[in-house]
Parts: sequence; structure tokens; C-alpha cells
Amino acid sequence: MEKQLTPNPSNATNANVVRHHAAVEAQVERFVSGPAPMLQEVEPISLSELRRAVFRLPKPNSPGSDEITNTALMQLPIGCLAALTRLFNGILQTGHFLKA
Repeated sequence: MEKQLTPNPSNATNANVVRHHAAVEAQVERFVSGPAPMLQEVEPISLSELRRAVFRLPKPNSPGSDEITNTALMQLPIGCLAALTRLFNGILQTGHFLKA
């Protein structure tokens, strides 16, 4: 705890602090704006796994920001669930998540 609350050393000039802050900000920006790292050895999900997950969702709920309720997800036809399975597996393979 003592080390965490120790003031900055006196040799930490304002210019050094500004330079360090700029370097950290640049590194964070490169990380955030760069491509997502590839996910290694992730098993694809199956249609039956997705169906089980959907039917385990709590039934009485308010829709999220997408306005889709769990009840609506449970009523999707098998073709829609198959398409969602392909979408999720594509995301797992590429590591690319769609922006809202």
C-alpha cells in the first residue's frame, strides 16, 4: 500500500509526464484501432448448442438495445438459428465483431 501511495519522484518533470502520457495514449489507440487478434483453436458451435442456449434464456425479460426479447429468439425458425450459428462461427474464426 505504501508504494501505491508514494508521490511521484521529484525527477518526474512535467515534460517527462506529458511525453509518457502521449506514448501511452498512442499505444492504446493503436491497440483499439487495430484488427482483433485471431482466436486460436476455438471449436465451432453447433446448431444444437445454439438452440439449447436460446431455450435456456429466461423467458420474462425486457428487450435489450436491439429490441429483441428472449421469447422472440425462442420462436425463431430453424433456418434463422442456422444462419445465426454460421454468423457466430464466422465471428469465432475471424475475431471480427460487427459494430452495432
